[in-house]
Amino acid sequence: MFERDIMDHSGHFSKAEKNIELLDELYEGKEYRDWIITLEFYSALHLFDAFLALHEGHHPRNHRDRRKKLRNSQKISPEYAKEYLKLQKKSEYARYGGTGNPYSDDDLNKYYDWINEKLIKLLR
Repeated sequence: MFERDIMDHSGHFSKAEKNIELLDELYEGKEYRDWIITLEFYSALHLFDAFLALHEGHHPRNHRDRRKKLRNSQKISPEYAKEYLKLQKKSEYARYGGTGNPYSDDDLNKYYDWINEKLIKLLR
C-alpha cells in the first residue's frame, strides 16, 4: 500500500483545473461520454475536497468520508451534496456498469455547467 500525501486546497483546485482542461477537449465531440462523465465526477470531487480543506480543515480519506462530510456540512448546500452523489453514481456506472452509453447530451451539459458555473465559484 502506498502513502498518500494530503493536498491542500490549492492542490485540489489545480487537479480540478487539469481535469476540466481535458474535459473541455473531450467535450467538443462528446464521443467519449463515459470518460466525460468520469472527468466531471473527478473535477467535482477535487473542487469539493478543495472547499472542505479550505473552509473546514477536513481532508476526506475516501469516498465514504467525503459523502458524509458533504451531507453534514453547514457550508455546502444540501442540493450540491445530492448532485454530487448522482454524479458519483453515473461515474461508477461509466467505469463499471457495462458497455452501454446511457448519458444524454442533457446529462453531460448539466454537470459540465454545474461544475463551471457553480462549484468553481465556491472557491473564488
